[in-house]
Amino acid sequence: MKKIRQTVRQLYVRPTVEVVKVETEGNFLAESPLVRPGGGGTTSHPGSIQVVPPTEEDGGDDDNLEG
Repeated sequence: MKKIRQTVRQLYVRPTVEVVKVETEGNFLAESPLVRPGGGGTTSHPGSIQVVPPTEEDGGDDDNLEG
């Protein structure tokens, strides 16, 4: 038994674009936020990044890369 394929055309939705002119180009950010990841910043967000030294790991033959 043969199946009959029926195609249906769908409406094309045309994308829209809107261009907005801004008088003060480049002044979107007035100042940087008061946050310092390594310390400092405001009292509610003091920051606390710690750098952990790498550990030596010997995985045997899994460490060897071949190309």
